[in-house]
Amino acid sequence: SLFIDSQTRHYRVHVLSFAKNESFIKEGIAEVDCKTPANIAITTRKPAVLCEEDLKAIAADTECARHWLSEGVKSFCSIPLII
Repeated sequence: SLFIDSQTRHYRVHVLSFAKNESFIKEGIAEVDCKTPANIAITTRKPAVLCEEDLKAIAADTECARHWLSEGVKSFCSIPLII
């Protein structure tokens, strides 16, 4: 999950569990500018549905997209949980 701190405007990663070791995700890191599908969903307040071309477009800015593409992911959806 990606959370935004409303006071600092930093994004923080939280991981519940993974079926296998996903070492490219580092829990607890905080970033000012985060270009991930989750960030797109949070900032637009709408689901972010990315096709392979969209993932390639953000791959230069996010390690997650590069990893997913290397694993053969063709599309990805991130839904903001807004309270």
